[in-house]
Amino acid sequence: MAETNLRDVLGLGHDYSNTPDTPIADYVLNPCLREAKSFDALFGFFSSESLIAISPGLETFFFHGGKIRLAICAFVKKEDVAAIQEAYEDKERFQASFSEAEKRLLKELRKAAEENPDSVSLLREMIAANRLEIIAVGPYMSSGLMHQKIGVFEDSHGNCVSFSGSSNLTGSAITSIKGVWNYEDLKVFRSWEVGEDKYCFSDRKKVQAAFSGEDQWLERRELSAIVRECIDSIPAVSLKRSSASVPSSGQSSSVKEDIGVGYLYDYQRSAVDRWFEMGCRGFFMMATGTGKTRTALAAVKEYWEKGRNAIVVVAVPLLALADQWEREIEHWLGVRPIMCNSKNPQWREEVQSALSGRRFRNKDARTVLLVTYHSKKKLEAQLRNYPSEKCLLLADEAHHIDPDWLEQAKFFGPCIGLSATPGTGMPGDELGPRIIRDFGGLAISLSLEEALEKGVLVPYDYYPLFCHPNDKEEEKFRHYTQLIAAALQSSDPKKKEDCSRLIRLRSQVVANCSDKISRLGEFIQSVAKEDLDHLLVYCGAGDIYGGNIAEEERFISFVHKKLKETLPWLIVSPFTSREDKVERTLILRGFQEGTINAITAIRCLDEGIDLPSIRAALILASGSTLREFIQRRGRILRLSKETGKDHASIYDVVCLPQGADCQALARYELRRFYEFARSARNWEMGLKDRLEHYLVHYGLGTIEEAFFGKEDDFVMEKIQMEGDEADA
Repeated sequence: MAETNLRDVLGLGHDYSNTPDTPIADYVLNPCLREAKSFDALFGFFSSESLIAISPGLETFFFHGGKIRLAICAFVKKEDVAAIQEAYEDKERFQASFSEAEKRLLKELRKAAEENPDSVSLLREMIAANRLEIIAVGPYMSSGLMHQKIGVFEDSHGNCVSFSGSSNLTGSAITSIKGVWNYEDLKVFRSWEVGEDKYCFSDRKKVQAAFSGEDQWLERRELSAIVRECIDSIPAVSLKRSSASVPSSGQSSSVKEDIGVGYLYDYQRSAVDRWFEMGCRGFFMMATGTGKTRTALAAVKEYWEKGRNAIVVVAVPLLALADQWEREIEHWLGVRPIMCNSKNPQWREEVQSALSGRRFRNKDARTVLLVTYHSKKKLEAQLRNYPSEKCLLLADEAHHIDPDWLEQAKFFGPCIGLSATPGTGMPGDELGPRIIRDFGGLAISLSLEEALEKGVLVPYDYYPLFCHPNDKEEEKFRHYTQLIAAALQSSDPKKKEDCSRLIRLRSQVVANCSDKISRLGEFIQSVAKEDLDHLLVYCGAGDIYGGNIAEEERFISFVHKKLKETLPWLIVSPFTSREDKVERTLILRGFQEGTINAITAIRCLDEGIDLPSIRAALILASGSTLREFIQRRGRILRLSKETGKDHASIYDVVCLPQGADCQALARYELRRFYEFARSARNWEMGLKDRLEHYLVHYGLGTIEEAFFGKEDDFVMEKIQMEGDEADA
């Protein structure tokens, strides 16, 4: 028997809901089947259509010598009961040679991938090949139901994964069947994790007792005695995901069935099609939260399916983002990427082994290399002799890209660039257009307003909270502004580096405003009660403290303490550079599942980290870049079907001068006010009037005069971006 190891199931969480986007069959059952040697379970109801949904995992499971035992109380389809009885009663067929039975079973598994698979035949052949045992059970001396739903996977090493919840083993309970699906919940436990092991072993004991007869409250019954009325309304399942629409503000979603990356909205499908029309070179400029990752992976998947088996190089700016991409690649493409960074010391050997394997053993092997922008030169040495047309570059958060990387993009044949904000959007911007041009042009441009209109981001309300610097702080801000202006006008190259430092120092003045610090408890209490669950507290952008981790942690600790003082019942966790990969995963999962109410963060959630359950954000400090505002807002507006999120709230602490003579500070802060407020659903409910009042008060003129066409803003934006790249 081949060796299996359930610890190799990556990204296995604790809490799952069956939806069209997150079918339990794909997220729990199939991954565990591939690494298990046995699967024992109790279910209230069973239908053979469920076997089609888990057939992708069954083939590997049976190759490992796996066997399934099911204790069922009721059957949805009479045909299933007849097939089970036939398989057990047909002695001649059941006693056929093992190899013949295995061949028939393999044939049925392969047929499961066809448009109209025969689930009853698959059920019959699984029993005939002695791979499936089904018994009928019910409550002792009662006409009621055994309604438990418990499953246990076990591997070659004795590791177990158990689950329990509301899902029966029917098609609509573990996947979506032509648009029909049940909203079910499942809790998952692992035997090797402290705290989870007791629940896992408890589940295993219950299941074993059902099969051994040791459970005094369950009795075994004849199959013919428990035939229930067939539920004719459940249609036959297709292994491929349904192309039925997922309602979202009247906007339908569509998917091309051979992509295998879940539902694609119409704009995502159009982006993929356009990318192919452009010769497989293009830039996806999509608002944060609209599914850039899935769209790009759909393009890669389809590229491979067309027989173009290029090595895929996925480049990201941050290690934390690399961890997220690792999970997404493995989940959607079924390929474990080679992590080309310091966390994987053997990555060079792994790359060379993969390249040699493609040359000499399997030219069709699918290979993904996951790198950060800083490891470019190291990777170049590995790929120097590899044909450029055989490499596909996928660059995420491509606004971090530097000229060297743009030259690298030209080296690759096919390529995809991803960013919500490839440039500054300011007059005279050269970097953004160059990035887009070097990646082959725009394949899609989707703005935040378009995303809100399509219903792929949730609408939001914006609540500005005002504080005021004292005279000394205002004077400091003016001083740094004057130094920045002088540096911008200087021809000395060293002034540019000095300018980045001055911008950070000026940001610190606003971030550490004494009035803001003293009134922090008041601002926390301003957050509506319904927004305190799944609350994200931004304590400042990564650039504010110039990489000074001690300063970052000092401020975030202060905020954490104030949150606990103000709201003692609130469960809060920090999310900083101090937490390692495992701790971050646990924090994010706890926040997603609701066991953590709020997260305090200072830099790690500004770029690409996926946390759709955020319902509200309290922004205590910000940098000055427009890109940062856009990235941050996108984190907050992502859809979350798991939590039923239908809107979001942004609470933003705005630091305005008390007098009208500090225009630089007023414009610095009101620019963010405008960016957040103009797309909020309460823009016309006093926000616009208030903004215009402040612009007049500080002598800044109209919105156009205050925020557009400012050359110094454009230059500072570029400098800020370059400083961010050094920090990343």
